[in-house]
Amino acid sequence: MSGVYKGVQAIILQRNPQAFYMPCSTHNLNLAGVHSLESSVEMKNYFGRIQLLYNLFSGSPIRWKILTETTGLSLHQTLQTRWSARIEAVKPLVKRPRKILLSLQKLRDLDLTADLLIDVKSLEKWIQSFEFIIMTTFWFKALQAINYVSVSFQSENITLDDEMKLIKILIEDRLRSSWPELINEAHLVASGLASYGFQSKLVQKRTRKRKTFYKETRNEVHFLENDEKQFEVNVFNTALDTLIQQIKDRFQAAEKTTNSFSFLWLSESNSRSSEEKEIEQPSLEEKCKTLAQMYVNDVDEDKLILEVRHLDTLKRANLFGPKEYLTSMKLLNGIYQKGLESIFESTCILLRIFNTIPVSIAEGERSFSKLGLVKTTLRSTMSQDRLTDLLVIYIEHDLAKSLCYDEVIENFALNKARRVKFL
Repeated sequence: MSGVYKGVQAIILQRNPQAFYMPCSTHNLNLAGVHSLESSVEMKNYFGRIQLLYNLFSGSPIRWKILTETTGLSLHQTLQTRWSARIEAVKPLVKRPRKILLSLQKLRDLDLTADLLIDVKSLEKWIQSFEFIIMTTFWFKALQAINYVSVSFQSENITLDDEMKLIKILIEDRLRSSWPELINEAHLVASGLASYGFQSKLVQKRTRKRKTFYKETRNEVHFLENDEKQFEVNVFNTALDTLIQQIKDRFQAAEKTTNSFSFLWLSESNSRSSEEKEIEQPSLEEKCKTLAQMYVNDVDEDKLILEVRHLDTLKRANLFGPKEYLTSMKLLNGIYQKGLESIFESTCILLRIFNTIPVSIAEGERSFSKLGLVKTTLRSTMSQDRLTDLLVIYIEHDLAKSLCYDEVIENFALNKARRVKFL
C-alpha cells in the first residue's frame, strides 16, 4: 500500500533522497483497529452482531421508532473508513443494554417474517450473555482510548514528537488493561442486570479435542482451567496483542524519523549512569553526522555538533523550561523568543524541517480516500460538460419531452453524411 518497492514512495525517494515517507497517523490508527477486530472468530461475531442489530432496527421506520422511543438513543453501523464509527456503535450498548433488550422484545408484537423473528431471538440471547458484557466492556475502553488519540492527531498544531508520545501513552497506559480488572467490572455490570435475565457466567462450550501425535502422552496436551481462562487466552489476549502490535508496526516510520531528530531537544544528561554518559558522547556525534549528511545543503556537520553541545548546556539549566516537558516546538519557539537563532542557526533549520513534517493528511474523516475519488473521476470516459447537460435534461424532463427532435436529427444526419457518393 505504501509503495515501498515500486510505488509512489520508491519513485519520490529515487528522485529526492531527502524526502521522508510519513503515513497518515489517523489512517494508520484506523487500520490497526480494523485488523484487531479480525483477530478471532469471537471478535468478528461481536461486531457482526452489532451491524445486524443496526440493520434490524434501521430496516423499518416502525422498528426504528420503537428503538428511539424506548432507549432515547440511536444505533450506528460499524464502518471501516470512519475512525469514530466503532466507538459510536458500541456506546449505546454500554449505556442502554436493558433498554435495547426491551426494544427487541417489543419487536415480537410486530408482524415480522420468519427470518427477522429468528434474528430478534438470536440478538436477545446474545445481549443477555455474559460474553456480550465482557466484549462490550473491553471494546468500549479500547475504542474510547483510540478515539481520543485519533481526535488529537487531527489537530493542526500537533508535531511528530507529540504523535509518538500519544502512541506511547496509548500502548502503555490505556490499552494495557488487566484481565482481572476487566472481568471484575463485567461481573459488577452483570450483577446489576441479573434481574432482567442477563447472565453472569460464560456459556460452557464443548472442549476441543486435539489429536495426540506420536510419542506424545496425554499429560503433555494442554487444557485450560475454565471457560473464563479460555476466553482470556484465546480472545482477550489475542485481540489486545494484535491491536498493540498493529499500532507498533504501523508507526515504525514515524518512530524512526522522530529518533533521528530527538537528540536536538532531549537532554544529553538523561542517561542513567556516568559510564553511559561517556558512551553517549560519540553517539551524539554520529547522530549529528547522519542528520548533516542527509541535509548537506542546509547544515554544516561540525557547526551542528558544536551547537548541540552548547544547547545541551542551556537545556540542563532549564533555560527553555523544564527539560522533562521540552518538545521540538517549545525548543524552537524558545530559541526565537530569546533571540538565539543566530547562534543555533543549523539547529533551527533542522527543527523547522522536523516541525513541518505532516502528522496527518486529514483534518476530518474520510479525507484519506479523496485520492480514490479523484482517480475515479479522471478515469471516467464521461466529461463534465456531458454530465452537466444530461443533468439539465433530467431536471427539465417535462420540457424535453415536448420538444421536436426531427430538425435536430436531420441536421445531425447531414453533418454525418458522406460528401461523395460511391458508384
